[in-house]
Formats: sequence, structure tokens, C-alpha cells
Amino acid sequence: MTAAYFDGRSAVRHSVQLRLAAEGLMVTRDDSRIEHWPFHSYRLQRSPGDRFLRFERAPYRGECLLVEDPADIARILAELRHSGSSPARRKRLAAILVVATVAICAALYAAFPLVVSAIARFAPVAWEERLGRAVSLSLAPMSARITDPAAARAIAKVTTRLHDADPGPYLYQVSLTREPTVNAWAAPGGYVNVYCGLVQRLDSGDQFAAILAHEFQHVTQRHSTRNLVRTLLIRTALTLTGTGGEGLFDTAAMLGALHLMRTDETAADALGLELLERARIDPRAMATAFERIDRDSTDPRGDLPGALDYLSTHPSTQSRIEAARRAARRGQYEPALSPAEWKQLQQACYSLPESGKGK
Repeated sequence: MTAAYFDGRSAVRHSVQLRLAAEGLMVTRDDSRIEHWPFHSYRLQRSPGDRFLRFERAPYRGECLLVEDPADIARILAELRHSGSSPARRKRLAAILVVATVAICAALYAAFPLVVSAIARFAPVAWEERLGRAVSLSLAPMSARITDPAAARAIAKVTTRLHDADPGPYLYQVSLTREPTVNAWAAPGGYVNVYCGLVQRLDSGDQFAAILAHEFQHVTQRHSTRNLVRTLLIRTALTLTGTGGEGLFDTAAMLGALHLMRTDETAADALGLELLERARIDPRAMATAFERIDRDSTDPRGDLPGALDYLSTHPSTQSRIEAARRAARRGQYEPALSPAEWKQLQQACYSLPESGKGK
């Protein structure tokens, strides 16, 4: 088909050959150069009675193609209707595409938790260990960890006793970080960190064992793995789409991913109590540990913010304390640590500013 081409810079009329293709207009100039005008790059103007058709290049600055031959006009209109490329049809197709995109996004959003849970459930332990090690070294670098031999022996004693009571695929590695934050967290693969601020608030080795039993359940139930997988998938998607996500392993993202839901905390409490029972450690220590932290959170001496660090991720409410009391059974138990061992563990943290030390 023959058309007239105007470049928008002059009134010179150029004769060109026009052909409709699947992806748009193909324009062949008299020097055999071929230009491609995609459907989205022009608008079609029709004169009354279709005496001529004008394809205006967007953004319109005068560049256009003009078709005046009635036979060519009829052929173009027929092909546009057949291909579904008329302006009205393109608008309908665009609307359908938007609706389909929204529907797909909604389906992906609904399926996202299932995908995350499946990845976390079937992730190899070796993969969890690599991920957990990276997270642990970032949030608790070696330079911040306490390496006191007596404290290390006390931690190893409690860790071994809990692991032996419920052997599993994870080899727990517990670190003690020289920081006054009242908190503890579990990373995938068995990496657990306890801050000195929390140790200072506890009263006994049994309470320390209760905290570890709770955190170990986050590992075995893969709570931390699930949350980190969710965070990594979201931030990776943001990176790939160019909308953010810089620094997939930045501290804020990882620490946020280790903050768990209340349902996870409730499950870790219940399973932690069972683990203490199997390890012959008094399970009532979990309730007294929560009481100790909860008491400090309302202590008038002014150290409220520290205790809230723990309460923000491990909500120590009165109902939670009462649930731990009800679940704990009286029996014959052996202390997790001797008074001397517990004192050595606490002593390793005493170089910190004194804030709510345990008795």
C-alpha cells in the first residue's frame, strides 16, 4: 500500500510503502530503509466518511502517514478489525490485560504464604545452617561476643542437656553478646543469640535454660526460616523490579524477619515447656523467667526501655505467664546449672553498665 509520509519538520511529501504487521506498521522508504511503528507508538485519525486515514506518531509533532486511496483505506480498516488492533479494540485489550494482571497479582498474594511455608518446610538443613550462619554473624559479630571460658562451659552444658533430651538434625550454637539489650533470637539452622541484658535480668540457670528451650523451638519449628524466606523473597522481588531491596542481608531486614508472630511464640512456649520436662529441668522456670522480665518492664527505677526490647518480640503478658504455670508440672528435677556456674555466666556480663542484674 502506498502512503504519504510527512516528517513534521517540513511540508515535503514523501511517498512510502506501508504494510500492517503483527507488531505494528512497517514503513518502507524510497531508499529501501524500513521503519517499524509499533501499535502503541501512534494514533489513528479517520476523516468523515473515511476519505483518508492519518497515522500520527506519538508524541505528535507533525510526523504522520497519510493514506488516501479508497482501496487501501478499506484494506487497512479490514485488517485492523481482523487483527484487533483498532484503537477501540486496543483499549478493550488493555483493560482486559489490567484486569488479568490484577487477578494474577491477587492469586500470587494469596499463594505467597503457602510458597513461603513450602520452602521453609522442605529446605535442607544444610541450607538453613548456611543462612543462619550468615544472619548470626551479621547480627552478632564475633567481636561483640563474650568468649569467657567459664561462661562458654555453662552455655554448652545447658545446650547439650536440652539437645540430648530431644535429639534432632540441628546442632545448636548459642552465643552470648556483650550488649545491654534485653532480648534473644533464633536464626535458622540452630544459631541462637542471647544478649547480656537478658542474662542480667534472670535469677537462675533454670530460667536461662527456659529461654534457650523457647528459642530452640523456633529453630525446630522453622519459624525463623519461614520469616527470613518471606523477607528474602520480597526484597529479591523488589531488587529485580528495580523498586528497592538494596542490601538483601542488611541488619534491619534480618532483625525484622526474626520478629515472630504471637502464634509462633505461643507454640514455642508450649513446646519449650515439654523440652524442659524431658530434660528434667523445672519447667516452672519459664514462668518465673517471664515474670522477672515482666516485673522489670514496670520497674520504677527507670530501666523500662531495656525490658521492652524483649517484650516487643517475646510478648511476656500475664496470660502467658499463667499459661506457663498451668502447663508446668511438679516433679523431680535437676538444676540446669549449679549456683556457681550460674554466677560465672552472669559474671561474664557484669562488665556492662549495671541495669537490672539478676539476684
